[in-house]
Amino acid sequence: MTSPGHPMFSIGITTYDQPELLKHAIRSVLEQTYPDFEVLVGNDHPGRSLSPDFLGLDDPRIRWINHPENLGELGNLNSLLEKAGGRYFSWLADDDYYSPALLGTVLESLHRFDFPPCVYTSYALLDDTGVGRPEQYHFTNEVRSLEGREFLRRYLDGEFRAIGTCGFFETRYLRESGGAEKLGSGPFALYSEYLLLLRAGLLPRVVHIDRPLVTYRVHGLSWGCSNLDFREYEAAGRQLIRRSGAMFKDGSTQEEFRKYLPGICRIHWNTYVQKALNEAAASPRPLEAIALLLRRAAEAKAFVESMLSEAGVDPGRGCPELRPDYLRHTNRFILLLRLVYLRYRQTFFQRIGDAEAR
Repeated sequence: MTSPGHPMFSIGITTYDQPELLKHAIRSVLEQTYPDFEVLVGNDHPGRSLSPDFLGLDDPRIRWINHPENLGELGNLNSLLEKAGGRYFSWLADDDYYSPALLGTVLESLHRFDFPPCVYTSYALLDDTGVGRPEQYHFTNEVRSLEGREFLRRYLDGEFRAIGTCGFFETRYLRESGGAEKLGSGPFALYSEYLLLLRAGLLPRVVHIDRPLVTYRVHGLSWGCSNLDFREYEAAGRQLIRRSGAMFKDGSTQEEFRKYLPGICRIHWNTYVQKALNEAAASPRPLEAIALLLRRAAEAKAFVESMLSEAGVDPGRGCPELRPDYLRHTNRFILLLRLVYLRYRQTFFQRIGDAEAR
């Protein structure tokens, strides 16, 4: 155990008016098998103060921080980092949650690899119906210590999962490197989590634990699902790509950046197209939904190709999955199938519920 006021881990939970989900997130931290941590709850809703009585969670390891004014997501993230007293720091969204073994497993890896600057774990995905989506990812349960560049390459190639803000960074390093960085002009920290993953690529060592020790929850009220401001996402995507280029600006890493760039562009492509699926699924007319989806996919393709060309990378050679033929055939077919699923899943699950009730 570390000294009082200086725990091993600080967990910063950002929240805005989601008390029930927040309660679940906090409980998932309090139920950890390793007890040496603090929880900093940053409430960005000035109209509703949070307290132990309000949420029914009375634990001395929780620090309630009710901001007198709305700081926005980025301000909230960095405010919690600044107030943290732990040796290692991580953020947790108020609608996500931990496995009880998370902190103990991270601590084991810290001891095993002589306290590296950063540890990431994989995550499980839970959709808003309460039914986990079929996992296409195979968890190996391996614990690897990697050079930062190798970690980043494997992440961008899809060899393992990580959520940028859910890494456990040395608190001092995270503060000195600027915390979460602003991308885009809106109130939310769009794509900022990916900059944290890219920054990990500059570290001498990163440990990755390939177990689903964090659950990422997707639901209709989350900003990731409800926000359909495509221009804001495109602006943030452009800044992500240019900022990542600046991070790898010296001669020894510039060539590596060119190799990373298709994977970084793919982050934007995946996000943009998921937004397009949500937008199209809400359309009342099927043909209009299909046309809208394909138009958005074409926009994402044009954006990615322009950013690759700006950096001197041939889209066809640098990123085969972004070739026009691939988008025109394979991806469009898959997108249409996913659109059908999104449009009719609510009816499908409602019918299952009605059948079970009968």
